[in-house]
Amino acid sequence: MEDIINSNTSRLYDVFFSGPIYIYLSTFVTHKILKVLIFTIGLFTILYNLHNYLYFNNKINKPISLFEKFVTTEGKSQVHRLYNLFIMYPFILYINKITASNPKKPKWLTMLIYAMVVVGVLYNLYWLCTIANYH
Repeated sequence: MEDIINSNTSRLYDVFFSGPIYIYLSTFVTHKILKVLIFTIGLFTILYNLHNYLYFNNKINKPISLFEKFVTTEGKSQVHRLYNLFIMYPFILYINKITASNPKKPKWLTMLIYAMVVVGVLYNLYWLCTIANYH
């Protein structure tokens, strides 16, 4: 399990890349509720992964109450992985699709979001199956 706990590269990727990209994507959404939702996903991607990075590097002693139920010895909970796979990534794809026709949205962003979702799905599916085999 040591390698899972110290897999901070993916956490930093989410803090400095995924979260900010989701927030940037929100700037192209015209529907106010959807804009707030994708912005919130970006913000919580940053906060949650920064929290876990600090926690698993012993910079904070225990998980803060907001994230406590979502942190396990393996990192994120299996329920969180299922949320990512069946709610968050489909929602991000939906937002990517409805903003694709926005002339202000760069084409590279559309392609980048697709690539990020594929990587995220593979990553979460891998750990969902791997962690399940440990228990």
